[in-house]
Amino acid sequence: MSSNPDSTLLNSLPAVQQQVLQALVAGQSITTAAQDAGVHRTTVHLWTRQHAPFAQALLAARQDKADRLLDDLGDLAELAINTFRHLLTDQNASPATRLKAAMEIVKLVELQRPTHREITLEEVKFHKIDSEIILRQVAQEKPPIAVGRNAPCPCRSGLKFKRCCANPPAQNPAAQNPVAQNPVAQARAA
Repeated sequence: MSSNPDSTLLNSLPAVQQQVLQALVAGQSITTAAQDAGVHRTTVHLWTRQHAPFAQALLAARQDKADRLLDDLGDLAELAINTFRHLLTDQNASPATRLKAAMEIVKLVELQRPTHREITLEEVKFHKIDSEIILRQVAQEKPPIAVGRNAPCPCRSGLKFKRCCANPPAQNPAAQNPVAQNPVAQARAA
């Protein structure tokens, strides 16, 4: 590490703690790092919880590593974007390859869009959200119900869908005359 407060903090630790810290930052487990340094794993756990300089140095080293990895990831993202750009503009690339590249870009763009979330009753009460907004959101988010002909009707009438809402009364003469539906009622009517 360079000469910064983090390296000063690291250099103030005993050699055993420095060795464990570097092993932990490298991705080793606490047990493995402790064995390699010749200390018990409980000791390392105690250092992380109760020894402030060790805990601060470990946190700083992990943050430094995370920052370096994010920088590397940014460089790789830039390279990936250039690769996509090359694939899409290269006339010698096959149409299938160009189509796949375009589809991946569209997927990535869709993942970046904010997702719609449900509005809770508490938000309506306390934040006084406009009812028009709620109605529009509910209308947009409800998927159409796909009901099979022999499935129970979604109107909860107790009938099959084909005998209820799938066959409106204008098309179903039996629905207009309840006596025609029920043989017992037919016998009574006669």
